[in-house]
Amino acid sequence: MTSFARATLLLVAATSAVAEDRVLVERFDGQTLEGVLVACDDSLVAVETADGVLELPVREVVSIRVVDATETESPRNVVVIANGDRLVGRPLDADEDTLRLDVPSSAEPLAVPLETIRGVAWSLSLDRNVRETTLADLGRVRGDGDRLVSTNGDFVLGEFRGLSEEGVELVVSTANTTVPGDRVRALSFDPTLITPPKTPKRHVLVRLNDGTRLTAATVAVDDAIVSVEAAFGPTIDVPRERLQSLRFVGGRARDLSDREPATFEHTPWLGPKRDWKRDRAVTGHPMRLSGVTHDKGLGLPSGTRLVYDLQPGDRTFHGHVGIDDSTRRRGSARVVVSLDGREVHRTPVVRGGEKPVAIPPTDVAGAKQLELRVDPADDGDLLDRVNLIDLLVVGE
Repeated sequence: MTSFARATLLLVAATSAVAEDRVLVERFDGQTLEGVLVACDDSLVAVETADGVLELPVREVVSIRVVDATETESPRNVVVIANGDRLVGRPLDADEDTLRLDVPSSAEPLAVPLETIRGVAWSLSLDRNVRETTLADLGRVRGDGDRLVSTNGDFVLGEFRGLSEEGVELVVSTANTTVPGDRVRALSFDPTLITPPKTPKRHVLVRLNDGTRLTAATVAVDDAIVSVEAAFGPTIDVPRERLQSLRFVGGRARDLSDREPATFEHTPWLGPKRDWKRDRAVTGHPMRLSGVTHDKGLGLPSGTRLVYDLQPGDRTFHGHVGIDDSTRRRGSARVVVSLDGREVHRTPVVRGGEKPVAIPPTDVAGAKQLELRVDPADDGDLLDRVNLIDLLVVGE
């Protein structure tokens, strides 16, 4: 963006009726500031604070989160994109190439390329855990056709032909079959025919308060509109009051969860060994802490030891730790951070229902390996579903 364009952006936004929703902005160095979001584009974030309008380069911003933002209601109909994005809305119709979706606050239906869609779910449960399990099941088709699940739990495999007011049309054993819409719970597409959208190295994870999640190449925010250039194709304009959070990926601070660990060990007290999860809780569901959903981090059971090889340009490391909300205020653990076998930080015990605690900025320059160890606390490893969120390695 040119200096003239930037000055114009700030002037227009500052003299407009800027939304009063306050935001928390996290910087690459772990510092946060609170204020009113004036504007945001692909190079600049402008925030009005008590000291005036502060301009921040986008590459130095980790996240923008609307204070006290909550989902307006439980999403009932959801389209899941192959990259994990979710579109909340009512499917209107579809052919073999495109699905049209009626989304909230949009005058025109949204056209979604069918080849990018993992599946569609209708009339989802109000229970969050049941809802997440249903959405996760959309990605468990083996590749022997499209799968339709009816409201009574039965399923049929076939070839999707279309969607209309009459229902979902499939070809099953060479015969055309139409299943009425009120009898359809979910539709999963053959994964061998899906083309996941390409995610740019630098991108933005967008959350809206209706449950929509989008991966965006660019995002522009003014006093009224959030304009999202979605990775799966279209540009989506939504009212600013629907914005819940923006998470910037690929800037100066890089997510540890995007790297592959050199070593993983899990030593349970009782029961089978469990694996670690990337950008998910141990349950496989989205990570939630104190009612807030987080997009980036690690889900680990207590008894875990995870080691990462550091890179020459790595300078500092920081993050936050908490117990996933799915434990219903149970579970307890602590996290120990070590560099080259030397302990450098030990968190206090974190317990279910408590707010996450910080892993403060730690100098990692010159170190070869970063180790994260999760130790059980009060009750062995019972329900120790530990979320390490926004684990950031800051480079030069």
